[in-house]
Amino acid sequence: MITGYNTDVPFQGKVYHVQTEDKGIDNPTIESLIYVGGEILAAFRTSYSKMVRHGRCDEKEVTRLLEAQHHRLIREIRQGRHDPEGLKPIGEGLITDRSLDQVVLDYIGELLKEEILELTPLSEDGLEGGGTCHLQLLARGNLTGRPIRNANVVFQLERDTGSQEVLCKEKTGTDGIVRARFPIPAVKGDSGLLVALLDHEACKARCEWKLGSRRESGKR
Repeated sequence: MITGYNTDVPFQGKVYHVQTEDKGIDNPTIESLIYVGGEILAAFRTSYSKMVRHGRCDEKEVTRLLEAQHHRLIREIRQGRHDPEGLKPIGEGLITDRSLDQVVLDYIGELLKEEILELTPLSEDGLEGGGTCHLQLLARGNLTGRPIRNANVVFQLERDTGSQEVLCKEKTGTDGIVRARFPIPAVKGDSGLLVALLDHEACKARCEWKLGSRRESGKR
C-alpha cells in the first residue's frame, strides 16, 4: 500500500482538505476525498486493477497515479470547480495587463509543468527469457493526453542480482508510439524484469514485465 497525501487548500475564504490514499492491492483503487468544515464535499475513485498482475503491481506507477489525481483536485479547487456556490464567471476578480491569449497560454504552461508522463503497453508478445519479444508502447502526458514525440526509450533486462543489461534503444514516432523487436537473454526461473524507460525533457516514465523461462516445445 502506498502512503497517501493530505493537503489543505485555502480558496475564497474556505479551507478545503484533500485526502488521497491507495486502498491496497486487495482493492486496487486510488480514493480522494474533499472535506470542508469536517464534512465530505466530494469523493473520487480511480481503479488500477489493470496494473495488477499475479497479485503484484508497480508501486512507482501507482504512486504516479496517486500524485496525479491528488494534484488535479487541488488545481480544480483553486479554479473554483468544487465551490458549493458554483463556478464564478470567467475573469471575475482578474486584474491584468496581459491579453486573453497570453493568460490562456500561461495557464496551459503551468498545467504542463505538473503533467506526468505515462508509458502504456499497446501490444506485447514473446516476454520470455531466451525468446524474441515484440512490443508497442504509447508515450503520452497524463493530463493532456498529448503524444510524446521523438522521445528516447531504453529497453533493459534487470536481474535479481542487481545487474542491468541494455537490450534495445528506440524512439517514439509522431504518434507517440514506440515499436521494438529484440531478443531477450535466457533467465533462470522468474529471476528477471524487462523494463522500458522513457526519458524526455527531464521527465521519466517506466514500464516493466516479469519474465518467465522459455519452455521448449513438448516439455513442461
